[in-house]
Amino acid sequence: MIEADNLSLDDQKSLIAANITSIRAELARLGAELGRTPPVLLAATKTVPPELIDWAIECGIDAVGENRAQELIEKYERIKLRSRVPVHFIGRLQTNKVRQIIGLVDMIESVDRPELAREISLRAGQMQKRMDVLIEVSCAGEAAKGGVGYDKLEELIDIVEALPHIRLRGFMTIPPANVSKEEIDNIYINFNKKIVDIINKKRDNKEYTTENMDMLLSMGMSEDWRAAVRHGSGQVRLGSAIFGRRPQ
Repeated sequence: MIEADNLSLDDQKSLIAANITSIRAELARLGAELGRTPPVLLAATKTVPPELIDWAIECGIDAVGENRAQELIEKYERIKLRSRVPVHFIGRLQTNKVRQIIGLVDMIESVDRPELAREISLRAGQMQKRMDVLIEVSCAGEAAKGGVGYDKLEELIDIVEALPHIRLRGFMTIPPANVSKEEIDNIYINFNKKIVDIINKKRDNKEYTTENMDMLLSMGMSEDWRAAVRHGSGQVRLGSAIFGRRPQ
């Protein structure tokens, strides 16, 4: 992986353009192979400066994803092309930060507990808007990464569905690091199956009123996005695969 901070700005832009072109071509190929629409290409922009985010938008990404509330707040006004694509919040979110970001983003992908969902609905209602969200699921029980466990997922779905200013659009997961290809495949297969089983069960419940039963699965990062697409992901969240390795 190329260290992006060792490159000039022009070389970084060339790298980003080439990476997006290559990823787009492979997403199209995988979509055709699987008989599906190519997944959404979300650029994970943690530590990426605004001028390079603008460049990635120019090069054809579908969405921007920020991990940290404070970084999003500091960078937001400096991303000149932000109106061209949706801006998502994809990191762990503290309830006391919701008020600060609710007007900046089009989707929050990391809803993993009832109190966070309620705070998002409250703040969205104060702005007379309805916030699209994904429920983050812990696919391997890693508490440090956030996410609701499979055992509490249906309960959280019901809570989110009952809130007036939230719209559930799907589910997100982050797999463990440093696991084998076979383990990644099994994690994504199991995640897909669990979500499909729950949605089918809800669909059979006549009292269930989800507006969009065609739920988005957001899984797949720079190291494993091809496997995620093969196992049903409708969105991939790519950072280093687009921008090169960033300083930590």
